[in-house]
Amino acid sequence: MVRRALQQPYGGADGLQAQAVCATLATDPGLQPLLPYLVPMLADEVGRRLVHAGHLQLMLSATHALLRNPHLRLVPYIHHVLPAVLSCLLARISVE
Repeated sequence: MVRRALQQPYGGADGLQAQAVCATLATDPGLQPLLPYLVPMLADEVGRRLVHAGHLQLMLSATHALLRNPHLRLVPYIHHVLPAVLSCLLARISVE
């Protein structure tokens, strides 16, 4: 469900699915075993859709949700997270 929602343009029909996924990412204590797959997938999605501002916003929201989750240890995956976040920020600056 998470992967499908994050790969849809702008998080689905009206964004409710994306909001639900971000809420799950921010609170679910059982996501730690999925981080080796989830974090690189987020980074790949950013790289593929740099020209779609709405999708970049969704990826930033998902990343923020993971960072807010107190049950997750993201330090081993920071080498995936930082380039993706910086790419979003730089893409946003170049558009403005």
